[in-house]
Amino acid sequence: MEISDIKDVHPITWGFVVMLVLVTIVPGLLLVFLFNEQLFMQVETVKLLFLSISITMPLWALNTFVCFFSEEDEMSVIERLQFNGLLGAFFSFLPLYAPALVKIFADIDYKCAVAIVGGLEVLALFLIVRFILRNRKKL
Repeated sequence: MEISDIKDVHPITWGFVVMLVLVTIVPGLLLVFLFNEQLFMQVETVKLLFLSISITMPLWALNTFVCFFSEEDEMSVIERLQFNGLLGAFFSFLPLYAPALVKIFADIDYKCAVAIVGGLEVLALFLIVRFILRNRKKL
């Protein structure tokens, strides 16, 4: 890949890649580190990355899937995929990072962390659906 190729990449693509990393890899690594530091230190890097992605990807995929119910006619297929992926990442951000933030300040176990993620994910899905319905009324 040449430098001229990098200049041709759309900003939404860069945003999509950055948000995907921030929503799929980083929170999973953080949660594994905070809730099982011994596992974090003993597992190989590749296995740890796969574990991190397997923890966080279902939430991002669900939020992205729900975002596809919005009606956007002005976008190409690739732009719509990237935009909905970006929206899914945005709505996954709080549910994935909140348990880590709570764990830093309070001693909670993983069951409490799962409850926090579940509650915030329900809230995120409610916000996504409200966003979609509000945009449909404008059309």
